[in-house]
Amino acid sequence: LPLGLAALLIADPALRRLPVQGRKARLDIASLVLLALGTFALLTALSLGGTRFAWISPETLGGLAVGLALLVVFLHRQGRVAEPVLPPRFLADRVVGPVLGAIFLGFGGYLAVAVLAPTYLQIGLQTPAATAGLLMMPMMVSSTMTAWAGGRYTKITGRYRLPPFIGLPVAIAAPT
Repeated sequence: LPLGLAALLIADPALRRLPVQGRKARLDIASLVLLALGTFALLTALSLGGTRFAWISPETLGGLAVGLALLVVFLHRQGRVAEPVLPPRFLADRVVGPVLGAIFLGFGGYLAVAVLAPTYLQIGLQTPAATAGLLMMPMMVSSTMTAWAGGRYTKITGRYRLPPFIGLPVAIAAPT
């Protein structure tokens, strides 16, 4: 909460300078519900699969099928509504599409490491939780510092391609 409040105080002056459009955007509640339910079904099936239910059990396969079906309906709906949550034209853009794909893979891998490494340290190596937290600090500090440096570099130069090629490998190599 204190960090969120600090971020709000820092970002508020810049956000107030943004131009305000004269019309209100229509919120596509049906798409948001489809996205939320599809994501929930997938995450529930992936969380319970292999633990409470077998991976090929009807419960797990049904949850995966329902989640994928809801997400397909969500994507289909995005092409038909006036103000989509995720405009398909973004994914078709030559810059935005690949960047979103790279962000998905990069941060998905980062999140997996940030979640699984402490679990491995605690369960696999029998390390106490406090020690596991200390062992994760180099990765967290290096990723924070490279994100800050990348943002400064992009702001100063206007170039955005170099920081991810340097920052992500540094964050990955930091725990080693």
